[in-house]
Amino acid sequence: MPVQYSLGDIVRQLALLMRDNGIVMVYKNEAPWHYLFYRLKKETTGESRPAFLNRLRFDADGHYPRSRELSEFLHGLHTACTVRVPNPSYEEITLQPRVTRVWEEARKGLDNQTKEFLEKGLAIAKEEFPLRQANA
Repeated sequence: MPVQYSLGDIVRQLALLMRDNGIVMVYKNEAPWHYLFYRLKKETTGESRPAFLNRLRFDADGHYPRSRELSEFLHGLHTACTVRVPNPSYEEITLQPRVTRVWEEARKGLDNQTKEFLEKGLAIAKEEFPLRQANA
């Protein structure tokens, strides 16, 4: 039985993968984050799917499915200075090197099923998030 990861564990690991693959991690417009996790909830099954997705709730009364827990976690990363959202636009999340070293170390201990799940998440992120321009 694989280790069960939390929402935070998966957000952190996806953030690393997104950074490494030229995906712009938006902050001000949270819709791509919510679509990513909504799709992971709807489109994944089996052993590689973390149990927290079964409990993750989405409100459908807005322009997109929105999870309060996900919003709170993203804002918590910024508040705890784990990620940077430079002024004045608050458009994009950047990862802090001192913290991401810890996340990268945790990535080394991931089991194959979790890596498979993260790859599915990365594929969805490439569809939902903007990609960094080659000259940027």
